[in-house]
Amino acid sequence: MTTPAWRATSNCCPTPTMTVSITPGSPSAERLCMSRGLALLLTLFLSLAALMPLAVHAADPAPVESRIAQLVISDGALAVNSRFALHLNPTLSDALEQGVMLTFRLDFELTRPRTTAWWRSLGDWFEPTATQRYRLSWHPLTRQYRVGIGQGNLYLSFARLDDALAIIGSARSWRVLPRSVVGRSPLKDFAGRIRLTLDTTRLPKPFQLNIIKSNDWALDSDWIPLTSGQGEGDD
Repeated sequence: MTTPAWRATSNCCPTPTMTVSITPGSPSAERLCMSRGLALLLTLFLSLAALMPLAVHAADPAPVESRIAQLVISDGALAVNSRFALHLNPTLSDALEQGVMLTFRLDFELTRPRTTAWWRSLGDWFEPTATQRYRLSWHPLTRQYRVGIGQGNLYLSFARLDDALAIIGSARSWRVLPRSVVGRSPLKDFAGRIRLTLDTTRLPKPFQLNIIKSNDWALDSDWIPLTSGQGEGDD
């Protein structure tokens, strides 16, 4: 640090001026470097803290993920192969544990061909859609999850929820268009899409009221285009 210098002023009274210099390696220089370093670390910490919610949100699995979505010809009929990965949020898991049956529906919609003549020939007796339902329930006495498929009495039991969820939306050679309609048409002449949703209309009335207040009951894969699989008549 230099000594004060004196300069003359108009009122004839000298006014001291102070010139400060910091020598590298001095305690003052070290404190300045530490302050700048702490400021840099604080800025970096705040930036990472702001990004953490985005990283956690990105790591959360989607409620419904499509793994297989194929359209094939099976025994002359148009059929669907599908598989989904489902993840129940805490609201749905709690409802299931309380004894509420969760019903899911897998919908198919034919999107090709769309010629007017073709639709007119089928309009009186055929609807180009199909639906498959899956009923998921928890049985505390046996401590097993049970999945009912379709409208019949076919049930599968599982000890783990993940195993039961793997069945929801799964289909193998699910016939959506009969052989009589497909005829000799090749697979490339057809196209369709599927959608897996939680059928909230099948929930008990008190839970249906909660749907209006919460988005936790909105489980929907949205429409998924089917890819052409290797089937009969497909070169």
